[in-house]
Amino acid sequence: MAAGRIAGACAAAVLIAALSACWPVRLGVTGVSVDERGQPTAEIVWCGDNRPEVVVLWALTDATLSRTELDTHLRHATVPNDGTWPATAPVGEQVAELGALGLPYRMYGVDEDSAFTTEAVHFDLSELPALPPDTILITEWRNDRYVQRTVTRAEFARLADGLC
Repeated sequence: MAAGRIAGACAAAVLIAALSACWPVRLGVTGVSVDERGQPTAEIVWCGDNRPEVVVLWALTDATLSRTELDTHLRHATVPNDGTWPATAPVGEQVAELGALGLPYRMYGVDEDSAFTTEAVHFDLSELPALPPDTILITEWRNDRYVQRTVTRAEFARLADGLC
């Protein structure tokens, strides 16, 4: 039941943001990595008590999407509340569901009330097998464009410091 409320809140946040062209404040960073089996994981750091509750994984398309089409391009995963920081959320199942679409992805964390999000990571599935062990792929805005960068887990943990 709670997962349904969270998923609904996230879908609403995406729709509201898409309609208003305005995102909530960003209080953290999202990256993508792979676990020991090669499955994708969402990696998240956040500021203070602003812990995101879900990860939104969105298969990107240039088309304007109806609500039904948006649902086919959007998946959610719960961010574990197990005390680890940065947090790791398995997203292999969600990626597999969207994988047939063959589109690039955007992934970010959000709280239940959609009051804040984390900086998103943009990636393609083809980038994941090349990630060195214990590294995280992030997306940064530099020189008026998005660029990919691979960081260590320790570097990733320090990224939230600049946002808090």
